[in-house]
Amino acid sequence: MYKARLRVCVWFAVGVLLAVPLGREVRGQDGSDVVDCCTAHETPGCEDIACRDSVCAVDPYCCGTEWDDVCAEMAWELCPELDCVSNFCPGEGSACEVHGTGGCEEGACCELICAEDPYCCLVEWDLNCMYDARHRCGTTCPVLPPQNVFATKGEYPNAILVGWQIDYGAEAYEVYRSETEDSATAVLMETVSGGSFYYDELVVPDEVYYYWIKAKASNPDRWSEFSEADYGFAGSGPGSEIPAAKQIPQALCDDEVDVSGYTAVWSYGGDIYAYNVASGSRKDVCKAAGQQWGPRISQNLVVWNDKRNANAEYPENVDIYAYDLTSGKEIAVTTETETEYLAGAGVDGTGKVYVAFARVYADLEGVETAKDPQNLHVYTYNAGSGTFVAVWNTGFAAADGYPTVSGGQWDAGGTVVTWREATRIWESGSWQEKFGRIMKLEVGVDSYPVQIYMGVPVSGPAANNGAIVWALPDGADKEQVWVWQDGAAGQETYEGIWHGRNQLTCGKEMVIFDKDGYAYMLTGRNLTSGAESVFSDMESEKARMDENLLVWKKKGGTELYYVFTTGGVTLPGDINGDGKILVSDCILVLRMAVRLPITIQGQNYTYPYPSLLISAADVNNNGVVEVGDAIKIQRKVVGLE
Repeated sequence: MYKARLRVCVWFAVGVLLAVPLGREVRGQDGSDVVDCCTAHETPGCEDIACRDSVCAVDPYCCGTEWDDVCAEMAWELCPELDCVSNFCPGEGSACEVHGTGGCEEGACCELICAEDPYCCLVEWDLNCMYDARHRCGTTCPVLPPQNVFATKGEYPNAILVGWQIDYGAEAYEVYRSETEDSATAVLMETVSGGSFYYDELVVPDEVYYYWIKAKASNPDRWSEFSEADYGFAGSGPGSEIPAAKQIPQALCDDEVDVSGYTAVWSYGGDIYAYNVASGSRKDVCKAAGQQWGPRISQNLVVWNDKRNANAEYPENVDIYAYDLTSGKEIAVTTETETEYLAGAGVDGTGKVYVAFARVYADLEGVETAKDPQNLHVYTYNAGSGTFVAVWNTGFAAADGYPTVSGGQWDAGGTVVTWREATRIWESGSWQEKFGRIMKLEVGVDSYPVQIYMGVPVSGPAANNGAIVWALPDGADKEQVWVWQDGAAGQETYEGIWHGRNQLTCGKEMVIFDKDGYAYMLTGRNLTSGAESVFSDMESEKARMDENLLVWKKKGGTELYYVFTTGGVTLPGDINGDGKILVSDCILVLRMAVRLPITIQGQNYTYPYPSLLISAADVNNNGVVEVGDAIKIQRKVVGLE
C-alpha cells in the first residue's frame, strides 16, 4: 500500500515488468555506497544490487532521482531476503496508540503489521496501523467508544434509526437509550452483531430519546466506554419510511442485474431477461445456445457477454451481443475470435446510446491472465439503422473490469466513460495487485483519458449525472465511498461511510451503498444536500440504480427486488407523485379500486394500471388496489396513521 507518493507506471498497466538498464554505478552524493535499501534517502539507488535492480525495473525514478518512501516500500515488497522489517521492530510507542514514529514496542505485532503495510514502520504509526494492531495482534488495547453516532430526527414515522461507524477492533455493539441526557439512566435496548444500525420502533412519536453505543471486542470482558450521545425522535405524520421492497415476479437471477428507466435486466441460467416495473411486462431477451451473462441496459438497448460462438479452437471466446427492446432486433456487436468482455451501456443528455467493452489479451508471460489487461472500446448505437459505430479505442491495455458509461449531463456536454485500471507486479507465480486508478474519458471532448484518482486498490467506478463514485478497501470487507463531481475542485470523500462489495451504484444526485459493510441496509446519500435515506434493510447484493429505480438481488438467493428512490414514488399513498399524501390521492385510489380512468399530471391511465401506480396505491401491501387502501390513505391525511 503505497501511501507516501504514487506514480503511474505504464509497465504495471500492461501487466509486464520491463527491465530498466542501469548504465552507471549508483552511489551516494559523497561518493560512498548507499547502505540501506529498506529506508528512504535523498540519493538514488541503494546498496543491494539485486534489490536495486528489481525496484528500478518497476520505477526508474528510484535510480534516477532519489530513493524515496515509495522506493523503500517497494524494496520491502520485492526483496524479502533483506528482511527490512527487522530494522524497525520493535520500535517506540504502543501499538494501541497513534504516534508519529514508525514501528511499535510490541515486536511481534510490529513485524506483522509492517509486513502488510510498510508505511507503519517507514513513516508513522497512524490510525490505520493502530486499528490493524487491535484487530490482528490480539493485544489488550482498550476498546474505543464508537464514533459518529447519530439518531434520526423525524425522518421516519413511528421509529428512530440509530447508527454509528464500525470499528475494526469491535465485533458487537450495545445500544442504550434514555429519555434524559444522563447516561446513568440509560437502558440496554439491543446488542447488534456485525452491523451498525438499530431501528427503534419502541417509541412515542415526537418524544425525544437519547442514545449511546458501547463496542465489544473479541474478549467478552473488554467493552468500551459509552460513546458520545445523540438524540432523536420519530415523526407523527407522513415521513420517509423505509420503502417496502417489491419482488419482480417470476425473476430469478444468478449473475449481474442492471436498470434503465423502469426496466430491469438480469441473467439466470445463461440467459438474459428484462422486466418493466411500470407496465408489468416481461421479455425473454436472449435464450441462445451457450452462456450469456453480465447484461447492461441503456434506454431500450440491452448488451451482454455471449459465448455462443465458442468452439474447440477458441473455447473461451466471448462476444458482445445486443438487443433492441423497441424493434425486437438482436445485433452481434463483435464476432471476433478474441476473448472480449462486456463493459457497459449508457445514454448521454442528447439521448444517444453508447456501449463500451474491453478486449482481453489472454496470455502474458506464458500465464493465463483472464481479464488482465483489457483494451477499451467505445461505440455509439443508431437505433434507426440498428448499427454500431466505433468512436474511441484506447489502442493499449487499459480497463480492468466493467467500464461504466454515464448517463445524464456533464459540464462539457459529452458522454463520459469511466473505468478502473489495476497495477500489478508479477510475484510468487501470479500477478499481485498493488494499486489502481480511476480514469474517465469524455467522448468527443477529451483527446486522451483523464486520471481522477490514483492510490490503493479500488472497486467501481459507477457514474451518472456529473458524478463518479468508487470505493477504497479498508480491511474486514469494508470499503470507503469516494466521490468526484464534474466541475468541482479536486476530489471529495465521505469519511466513515462504509459499504459492502459489489453494492456501490449511482443515480441522479444519489449514491447508493451498504451503510455497515455487511450488506444489510441499502443507503442513499444525496450528492447535493448530503441527506441520507435507507431504501432497504434486506440483505442484498449486485445493486444497480438509474434515476429513480433501485434493483438488487437478494444476498445468498436468486430473487430480485426493487424500490423507487429519488424520481419515483417514495411515499406509499402518494399516487400523483407530488411528495405529499392528500385527499386527492385518496380520490385517485378510490377510482382505481373500481377500475375507472384516472389522470395524473396530464397523463391518462385506464385499467389495467401500470405496476408503478399499483405500487403507490397498494398501501396495505396485499397486492391489489381496493377501498381499504383508500381508507388507510384517508387516515394518513388526518393524522390517524
